[in-house]
Amino acid sequence: MYPVSITGDRLALREFTHDDVDAILKVYGDPVVTGHLSFEPRNRDQVAAMLNTVIEAAQKDPRTEYSLAAASAATGEAIGFARLAIDAQHPGQSSGQIGFALRADQWGQGLPIHPTSPSSPQLVAEVNATHHLRCPSGKEGTPIRW
Repeated sequence: MYPVSITGDRLALREFTHDDVDAILKVYGDPVVTGHLSFEPRNRDQVAAMLNTVIEAAQKDPRTEYSLAAASAATGEAIGFARLAIDAQHPGQSSGQIGFALRADQWGQGLPIHPTSPSSPQLVAEVNATHHLRCPSGKEGTPIRW
């Protein structure tokens, strides 16, 4: 499925572009954010290289990775990174990975990104989901308002 574009009242999930490098640097270059992730802060060149890889992966057929910009619906600016990847290393197990990172100044506003459905090629935005207590972007039971 390409291109992916899901827009709500406050948040959109869309394909990355090369113009998103500086916006994603505010996510992956921030030690406050990466303190909750599995890697150290990245510099601009590392973010640009990663986005190049993501943009190329989006064109593959079959598509096994959906790395999407979480963007402000009002401005289109990328404020986060959402990822759904089908686990190709374990065929037949219908497993995958779901992850996201959100710019620190967006935390606590009920904007978690929840792309789901790793067993199908279609992404589903969970409009009425709740978020896990340990996530800095919301508290358990906090309704998500797209």
